[in-house]
Amino acid sequence: MSDQELPIDPADLTEGFYRMFTDAEYALARVRAQAALVSGEVRRVQAIVARDRADNQAEAFRQECEKVLLAGGDMNPAKLTVGPTREWLTQGETTPFNVDVPKGTSYVVRSVRRRSDTTVDALHRSGRLTDDNYRACCWYAQRHEAAGLDGRYKTSHLSLAGNVGGSGGMAQAPMAQHLYEMQARLEFRAAREEMPARYLRFFDAIVISDVPLRRAVRFARCRTSSGGGIFADCCGALAAFLDRSGFDLRELSAGD
Repeated sequence: MSDQELPIDPADLTEGFYRMFTDAEYALARVRAQAALVSGEVRRVQAIVARDRADNQAEAFRQECEKVLLAGGDMNPAKLTVGPTREWLTQGETTPFNVDVPKGTSYVVRSVRRRSDTTVDALHRSGRLTDDNYRACCWYAQRHEAAGLDGRYKTSHLSLAGNVGGSGGMAQAPMAQHLYEMQARLEFRAAREEMPARYLRFFDAIVISDVPLRRAVRFARCRTSSGGGIFADCCGALAAFLDRSGFDLRELSAGD
């Protein structure tokens, strides 16, 4: 309520009357906020009911098509396919594919499946990572695993005194248990020295922890606009190090 709407001059109001008008305005604001919440909840429930109604109609149509097919009629298998739920689609990235159908069938059935490749694989597939940089990232992840730096260790490495040796992370395994572990640690540390120290956490989040690029940018507190460029520069420095060290990037792959 504005001052112009008051029947008398606000200066002539006592403190009690002025507080009464203020409380009334606050109560009105609360009523309007609650009305907005109720209206939003009504719209949400109406959307759920409409979605369920559409799903029920689609399922009834699918069952009718199934009856026609069982009776010997010609029916497109796509009309009999039960697709993924909306909740399932929101839980991860998917990729389209063609469902296998019996030989001689002229119909094409399309669906989606969960994409299981890593962040580095996705960047390489989209063309944001060159072949050499992709192989360098695979080598980096493999050296980290071979070095036993992931925090896991065998119970056989526990002595009676409670000391830990071997593959248990840097804090748990100050000395390598095997020669290949020691060699992997030397190569892994040498590779990290070739990249900017302030970006190692960002690089490890993507290559080792498989964190998506955007989340890794926030995790390492990098500028969003430069996240892709920073990662490409780190990959280039790593690939150049491997080339100088005598590694043939053409012979390195995700399975080596």
